[in-house]
Amino acid sequence: MRKHRVLRNVVMPAVLASIVIPTLATASSAGAAVTTHPTPAQAAAAHRAAVLHAEAAHRAAVAHATAVARANAARAAATHRVAQVRAAQAQALRSAHLAKLAASMVTPAEFAAWSRVSMCEEGGNWHVWGPRFSGGLGITNTNWYLYGGTQFAPNAALATPDEQIVVAMRIQPHAPDQNGCAAW
Repeated sequence: MRKHRVLRNVVMPAVLASIVIPTLATASSAGAAVTTHPTPAQAAAAHRAAVLHAEAAHRAAVAHATAVARANAARAAATHRVAQVRAAQAQALRSAHLAKLAASMVTPAEFAAWSRVSMCEEGGNWHVWGPRFSGGLGITNTNWYLYGGTQFAPNAALATPDEQIVVAMRIQPHAPDQNGCAAW
């Protein structure tokens, strides 16, 4: 007949309390069962098993914590990417709105007058890109920044003609004369 005995008060009581050591029951001459205690080799084997069990449990806990941390990082990265996409979409909507607003601010007469300046300055090419002057009106890159052109585009060459005219009117509030370049 086999019985089990729980090994306690060794290195890790909480872990070792669950380790069961088989013991042998032998019959005495009176017929009653006598329980023998584990041998030192059995106790050492049980201790090794408990330590291995504790190490495996620790590795499993670390692996689980690592997996949870990776999942949380992936979720955070995905959330960040979604936020970036939404911000880019909002910026695109703002840019489209600003372009429409700029177009509504420029009258046909002003557009015609500033188009003559564009013909004089850059041969009518509204998308000229240069190290110092850009756009169809030859606005300096510094003035483009200083007079709020970056609300439309990073450089005048990337802005629409109406947006360039809005910035030009901030720089030179009066419409250019009939010749185009004289007032500019």
